[in-house]
Amino acid sequence: MARPPRSSNEPLLSGFVLWRTLFVGALLLVGAGLLFTQAADDPSRSLPQARTLAVNAFVTGQISYLLNVRRFMRPSWTAESLRGNRVLPVTIAACVGLQLLLTHAPFMNTLFGTAPLEPGGWLLCILAGAATFLVVEIEKAVIGRSGRGPAAP
Repeated sequence: MARPPRSSNEPLLSGFVLWRTLFVGALLLVGAGLLFTQAADDPSRSLPQARTLAVNAFVTGQISYLLNVRRFMRPSWTAESLRGNRVLPVTIAACVGLQLLLTHAPFMNTLFGTAPLEPGGWLLCILAGAATFLVVEIEKAVIGRSGRGPAAP
């Protein structure tokens, strides 16, 4: 609301929005894919565990990006960016609750072919999400310095 409305001639998907979408999508895919490949090659893990690890890494990455996008071009790690939206923590808590259900409820394991994760697996998922957050924050700083990103309010 601090910015003026966009021009009616301006495309909905600007070059920057398209870049950011592809960039974050690639980050999520690489993070989840690497964890899946590593887990699938580990003889101590089953294929359902590898699958569950990848899905949860993908979701933690999406949660991290949800926090990143609160400020499109400015840093999101400030207290200011975490305040102001009472729905955000509720949404994140609901998402985490659903992921715990998917991962640890036996009927969900049967339905989706998932398996419970041990604490080390959850740590890998959290690290994947944190890496996504950090890389996007670095991308914001680099693009912000270059002056190529959209104008920040």
